[in-house]
Amino acid sequence: MAAIRRVARGDFSTPVRGEDELSLCFNEMLAELRHHDHDLREAGTRMASASDVRRSQAERTLHDGVQQHLALLGLKLSILRTTIPRDPAAAESMCEELNRSLQGALRELRTLAHWIYPAVLENAGLVPALRDAAERIEIPTRFDVPDGGRCPPQVEATVYFCCLEALQNAARHAGDGARAKVTISEQDGTFVFEVSDDGIGFERSSLELGAGLQHVTDRVAALGGTLRIASTPGRGTRIRGTVPLHPDQ
Repeated sequence: MAAIRRVARGDFSTPVRGEDELSLCFNEMLAELRHHDHDLREAGTRMASASDVRRSQAERTLHDGVQQHLALLGLKLSILRTTIPRDPAAAESMCEELNRSLQGALRELRTLAHWIYPAVLENAGLVPALRDAAERIEIPTRFDVPDGGRCPPQVEATVYFCCLEALQNAARHAGDGARAKVTISEQDGTFVFEVSDDGIGFERSSLELGAGLQHVTDRVAALGGTLRIASTPGRGTRIRGTVPLHPDQ
């Protein structure tokens, strides 16, 4: 009973003494709990590190891209103010250039907002957000998905970023002319999703999870789900995941 109370407090470090069947089973359970606790702590550390990296990337994008665009726009507006009375034709040309620069800054802002947390995901749901992402990534993508219906926000966000990572990897590594397919279904209270491509594939034994795939793998595991990667040279790659529809229950 004392050992059970320790486990209830989250202390998995002290096995019970004894060679009887109950003690052996208890200690086996304790070893499994220690293993899972260690894995969860490592996953939490990786997720926190990945979040810091993504936040740093967003800050660099704002500073090196959008901020410089806007600063340059301010400078050009100052020049335009003095040019209008002296040379209207040149001022008109500058206005067109300013408009192009403004549109470029707006595109960068929209892209940045999309990768952080797209508004279409919050407002319209998972499938419209994935269709939008596939268009942005510019890989031909076929969808086999259910009509309508919304899932809990944490499930939608997790599945979205997993599929997004898979589509980005397909666009980068599957090769010229590759096509992708996104499949989503619900099976006995579990959300099942898969992103496959018909690209060049790779030897599964050579796979090392990059930061992006490791992050989404940890994110799926945090909801009690699984993520599996399968690939064969010349026959493409498939990333398949499952997430409980109601992970808090």
